[in-house]
Amino acid sequence: MFQKPRLTYYRTFFPKTARNNYNYSIPTAFHRHPIAPVRPSAQQNALAKIMSVIGKGASPRPNVPEVGQRFLNLYGLAFVASLVAAGTFHQPYGHGHKDAPQPNRVIASNYILQFESHLAHSQAHDFLRAHNVQYEVRHDYTAIFHGTAIRLLSDHDGPTLAQIPGIKNVWPTTLHDRPTIISSVAPSLASPSQNKRRRALPGDNKDNDNNNATPYTLHHMTGVNILQDQLKLTGKGIKVAIVDSGVDYRHPAFALPGATEGCFGISPDGTPCRVAFGYDFAGDDYNGQSEAVGDSDPMDCGGHGTHVAGIVGADARNLPAGAKPHPSRPFVGVAPEVTLGAYRVFGCKGGADNAVILA
Repeated sequence: MFQKPRLTYYRTFFPKTARNNYNYSIPTAFHRHPIAPVRPSAQQNALAKIMSVIGKGASPRPNVPEVGQRFLNLYGLAFVASLVAAGTFHQPYGHGHKDAPQPNRVIASNYILQFESHLAHSQAHDFLRAHNVQYEVRHDYTAIFHGTAIRLLSDHDGPTLAQIPGIKNVWPTTLHDRPTIISSVAPSLASPSQNKRRRALPGDNKDNDNNNATPYTLHHMTGVNILQDQLKLTGKGIKVAIVDSGVDYRHPAFALPGATEGCFGISPDGTPCRVAFGYDFAGDDYNGQSEAVGDSDPMDCGGHGTHVAGIVGADARNLPAGAKPHPSRPFVGVAPEVTLGAYRVFGCKGGADNAVILA
């Protein structure tokens, strides 16, 4: 004869400090025969340590029905269980990858840690200290990336850090070379005779015959001339941040209309400058392995950041006579009306590590 399944209840596994003597149980499954309850294991000690860091635990809330109390405590259990799950230690570029950096490109005892999204920075640092990790904080990241960059003082490594509750991902800090500028001349990619023989291109003056067609410039090659001349898209209202060696915001190609040089932030008359925001995270003496000492002035040291900003949004077509330096011929970037930002992550020499770049 068929035996009706019975509903078996078991006490939920939760540290006493969190349970606070609050007695409850939940149905785990329908069973024809009861299964043995799970005995406390080493996981209990880990959970108890976590709860001691988190605080007083999940005591019953006043004026909340019993079902609601159970839900709140189950939510707390899920929260704690997520902290117990081990994080991931990432080898730079993947272990054995052809582009993995040489050992001397990995900065010893320096790591970038990503915290679990529901964990406050203070709680994550409490977990590290509870596991006897001694370290210096290089950067705390609170905007797009939720984590920190540290320099270890104790005998720990990346895989060990990844096992600590609340740590989601761990990366070693690696060194990156500063970019270099390749000199080039870009009035045209074709000789005058080649320009005469080519077909007319979109954006050419229709009144010109084929012999007088516009030279085949980089803007023609990439379609920028169509965006600017036909679609009238010049970047107005758009912000573009340059993360590089800084930007020479005083260059006249970044000047406001009628001005002989550019500015940073707000101009004396209250008008926002073309380079309107930014920060120096490096400092002149930073070389990738020394201490980065930044300030609020992202002036370029090296030129590459200014070069990139010029490609994006320079406008040297109608410079006043007194503008210096004054280019030999007018030029314009892809979006000459964008608002630029300058974030400097390189010093005047050497490279930069990814902890500073991420800042």
